[in-house]
Amino acid sequence: MTRSTAVAALDAMWPVGRALARVLQKSDSIRWTGLAGDTATWRDMLSCFRPDVALIDPLGFGLPTAELARITRASSPTTKIAIFAPTLAEPTVGRWYDAGADACIAKWMHPDLILEIIDELRRGTFCRSSISRLLTPSATAS
Repeated sequence: MTRSTAVAALDAMWPVGRALARVLQKSDSIRWTGLAGDTATWRDMLSCFRPDVALIDPLGFGLPTAELARITRASSPTTKIAIFAPTLAEPTVGRWYDAGADACIAKWMHPDLILEIIDELRRGTFCRSSISRLLTPSATAS
């Protein structure tokens, strides 16, 4: 039996984030620990549950992504951080990795790919370059 991945999410309650949360909650590979809509609840959730992976949608918080990553690391140092955002384009995505993200997940990715990335983060096998093929024109045309 495959070990489930504990996942928590910080989202300002945007429809895409809520939709992803529903997908994750239905997955047998995910042990859902909750969705926080503010940073105080986020800190508490991280401290209490120590999830394997934290999904952060930085939109709507009025804080830089680096600060959200810092809050996450301070509250749960072993939690892997995945930024959930509309693009994986450089230089934006590079700034998110520089801010402390372990992975960046695009809102347009198929849920199965998102689940795969989350599992790879938990196992420590995620490779940033493995999703670069998704950004090439031939990959997005298919």
